[in-house]
Amino acid sequence: MTVILCFGNEWHGDDGFGYAVYNQLNQTNLPISTELHYCATNSLLATRLINDASRLILVDAYQADRQDIGKLKWFSKNQFQSSYARNLHDGGVEDLIKHCDILFDSQMLEIDVLTVMIDKVTAFSEKLSPVIEERVPEACNEIIARLNQEPNYASS
Repeated sequence: MTVILCFGNEWHGDDGFGYAVYNQLNQTNLPISTELHYCATNSLLATRLINDASRLILVDAYQADRQDIGKLKWFSKNQFQSSYARNLHDGGVEDLIKHCDILFDSQMLEIDVLTVMIDKVTAFSEKLSPVIEERVPEACNEIIARLNQEPNYASS
């Protein structure tokens, strides 16, 4: 089973990217072997959602240099761990990945991370910036395409 976990805070501007992706994917016909969840900002609470997963897709926003704002980036588990030490909130995606290694058979759990690069978080703003909002449909299309590919456990 594939589990998609979308993270972020919909009340903090572009950090709401994961919530927007969740809402759009929730309106599509995902494969029957796929579960979709919105996990807000504490990924450590999400471990209970992935017990039966063989594949995990994580979606979150990350602060970037100005030239990368709006860029979608896919990472394997190992690529992500070597690229990001801390994201926008405690208990983030990087902590979830560390716990997956401890709690689950990491050889049988493919983990892919889709990020959008954002500028500063705007507190108490429920709107995405136009450049980030434009990436939501593209991100959903990329996730759906990824669901139709065979898992590649060696890249995790």
